[in-house]
Amino acid sequence: MKKTLGITSLILAFMLVSPLMSNAKIPNSELIFKKNMPAQENKFALRVAKFLENAKTIKSDFIQINPDNSTFKGKFYLHRPYRLRFEYEPKVHYLLVANGYVLISINTQDNTRVVARVRHLPDSLSSLNILLENKVDLSMFKILNIARVPNDLKKEIIKISFANKKAEDLGSMELYFEITKNTNKLNLLEWNTIDTQNLTTKTILVNPTYNQKINDKIFKKYPPVHHNRSKY
Repeated sequence: MKKTLGITSLILAFMLVSPLMSNAKIPNSELIFKKNMPAQENKFALRVAKFLENAKTIKSDFIQINPDNSTFKGKFYLHRPYRLRFEYEPKVHYLLVANGYVLISINTQDNTRVVARVRHLPDSLSSLNILLENKVDLSMFKILNIARVPNDLKKEIIKISFANKKAEDLGSMELYFEITKNTNKLNLLEWNTIDTQNLTTKTILVNPTYNQKINDKIFKKYPPVHHNRSKY
């Protein structure tokens, strides 16, 4: 495959499409953060962690927007803990699966693959724990910015930017949340990853469903392993 698919970007860059809801406000006190403030001491970061922890399963179609504006489509499945699947359309020749034990990145054209244990990911992939583990460990992250995002629809949208402490030199992430009108709950709109060259990758989840049963077999379905196997 000629296009480079950054594994961390593929997983961590995603959007959740939501209804248009507005006018609820997050108190300014929740958005205040000081330089070098531990993420686990920030009220908004705690809300983000709770939101992610409550998403025990996710199933969705997705559209990935790459830095060159090309797009990939596919299906996304998540079942905490340690199970996920990014299944790309055939032209992409790529599959990413975590089956509860290992994370497997597969080039489906020549069946080459890279493998890592999900409970002991290398630093370059450690941000995946946001999706893979039941508990979001905020101590892993450094907050870079929290701010309201101006928009023409006058919605209450909050952006939180952060980096993984173990891999700050590999880039950063941005999450955009809308605050729902009636419940004042978070609604994830967009998740971007920015690499060291300031290039951004996004993924849109189309009609996602949450906390519904997913057959565990979907995380064990992939081409058989041949001799051309390597590790992260």
